[in-house]
Amino acid sequence: MSTPKPIHRLTLFKVTNDNDRDEMLDHYRGMKASALKDGKPYIQSIVAGKPFEDERSQGYTVAVHSVFACRADME
Repeated sequence: MSTPKPIHRLTLFKVTNDNDRDEMLDHYRGMKASALKDGKPYIQSIVAGKPFEDERSQGYTVAVHSVFACRADME
């Protein structure tokens, strides 16, 4: 039986207000330690930031890459 592979989740947001965007990024920076399930952190990794401004960003202003051990942790 193989070991389950981690779940990688990419979430994109369109947040137009600079203050709201900075607040969101601050929230994500602390999320790994504060998100607990049964008293233990369940997010293996989380990185949030602003994408480069070009046509490929399609107006998205915040990108978040999260890694979870399994789908249940993600949900």
